[in-house]
Amino acid sequence: MRPSASRLFLALLGLLLGATSHLAAAPAKGTPGTLLRVGVFKGLGADPECLSDAVEALKIDPAIEPRILTAADILEGGLEACDALVLPGGGGARQMANLGARGQAKVLAFVKERGRGVVGLCAGAYMLSDTPDYACFHLGGLEAIDREHDERGNGMVRFTFTPETFSVFPEFKGMEQAFMQYYEGPVLVPAKGGAAVPMAVMQSDVHLKNDAPANMTNGKTFLAWSEAGKGRVFLAVGHPENTPGMRWMLPRMVRWTLRKELIPYGKDVVRVTRNRAEVLFDKPLKARERACFEDLLAFPGDPDRKRAAIATLLEIRSWGAKERIEGCLRENDPALRLAAAEALVELEHTAALKDLKAAVATEPDPATRKGLERCLKALSAMSHGR
Repeated sequence: MRPSASRLFLALLGLLLGATSHLAAAPAKGTPGTLLRVGVFKGLGADPECLSDAVEALKIDPAIEPRILTAADILEGGLEACDALVLPGGGGARQMANLGARGQAKVLAFVKERGRGVVGLCAGAYMLSDTPDYACFHLGGLEAIDREHDERGNGMVRFTFTPETFSVFPEFKGMEQAFMQYYEGPVLVPAKGGAAVPMAVMQSDVHLKNDAPANMTNGKTFLAWSEAGKGRVFLAVGHPENTPGMRWMLPRMVRWTLRKELIPYGKDVVRVTRNRAEVLFDKPLKARERACFEDLLAFPGDPDRKRAAIATLLEIRSWGAKERIEGCLRENDPALRLAAAEALVELEHTAALKDLKAAVATEPDPATRKGLERCLKALSAMSHGR
């Protein structure tokens, strides 16, 4: 029977609405597969900069949705809505104490029974370790030694690869070494009965203060993974999330713990050769860094000195440069404002997107505004505008 015009119209409308609904439900272009919900633990003892850097690094992956979890959130079942957990840098023992026995049990069940993933960065690696007489989860198959000299110093340290490296990080193929920020991370060795798989070996010998002994950090595990019940854990002694050119390694670690496809990331964030040399912050270099910080804090200060300070901080790979540079977006000198924006892009400081948007919106100089807009576009692309 031939359908009436009204019935034909309704049928066509239904098809159109169905197609529109299908398009709306589809992942955004470039988004591979299902959304991955990743909690970042904000416990007492978590360093605010490490926390922010971890959240921002996770945004590199278009399919990862980072969310901050407190100890109270975890106790109330917050992990039920997460696929993986990141334990950031700061103070490992304090973060464990903040979780308490019940919170710790929730994390253990999350990994060992539910088969989820957890990544520990610096202090987070301490938390995942199997260290005697230390508050930790006993999940990583590695123990920390020489804990009495934990405050041994920081810098851009050198690490080398193991045969297992390239299965997770093929971006390093053809390279003999790479460099990453390190800030008093644990010295890890195999634990008794542990089955951790080393993914990288630290080669820098960091003993810059606190009478830390020489030849303690070099030759030790720098990156590693381990099976933990039904789940997986990944430990990083250094700070990929704080290292421009290496931040993509954190979402890659998360994907690996979840047995998800290891998708490639863009050339704007995968810059494995950006850092080409070891930089250890001994007393003279600390003094040089401190002088640059003082120049940036000076009010009103000399714009030329501030631009020179920014250049120096980039050159020496300063750990705390990016937050101090943000304020220069709001200085009176247009050349300084643009220099700050360009530095924030180089540092991949996506946490400053709101600051940069405000700088563009209020920039009175047309030429400077054009430069700021270019920086905003580049920085926004690194986190897909989030």
